[in-house]
Amino acid sequence: GTARLAGGGTLLWKPSGKIQKQGEWRAGMDQTKPIKVLIVEDQYLISLQLSHTLRSWSPSISIITADNGTEGLLKTRQIKPDLIITDLAMPKMDGYEMVKAIRQEQNSKSIPIIGISASDPADVRASAFRTLCDDYLNKPFYQREVLEKVNALLSRTESIS
Repeated sequence: GTARLAGGGTLLWKPSGKIQKQGEWRAGMDQTKPIKVLIVEDQYLISLQLSHTLRSWSPSISIITADNGTEGLLKTRQIKPDLIITDLAMPKMDGYEMVKAIRQEQNSKSIPIIGISASDPADVRASAFRTLCDDYLNKPFYQREVLEKVNALLSRTESIS
């Protein structure tokens, strides 16, 4: 389930189990190339947990964060990340609109995107969001799930380039 936070509230994150060593996750990848990951998430604690999980996988990873889709789209244009992890429900511009805009831009349309959401699978907007993303995670999720999906997408991207 969920973890109780000091001061109330809950964290939509499942306990991880064992985190694998960096070499196990990046097998066959160019380990000298720094990886830029953009996390677009309006819930600070989930963004922090994703950052921590990715840094445990690769301490040299570059994590860039954005609190909403508008900021996420701007940062995508500025830094052209290797991977984007984005939530669906956010203020200003939601994840669906942001991913739709990214997919229409020549310089960013091939960036792998992992969508995350706690939305009902029957929700039409959530369904459309999932189809625009390369992979998808329902909240709550395990750290291992995040790492497996990140590794798979980055490995696929590296084998193409």
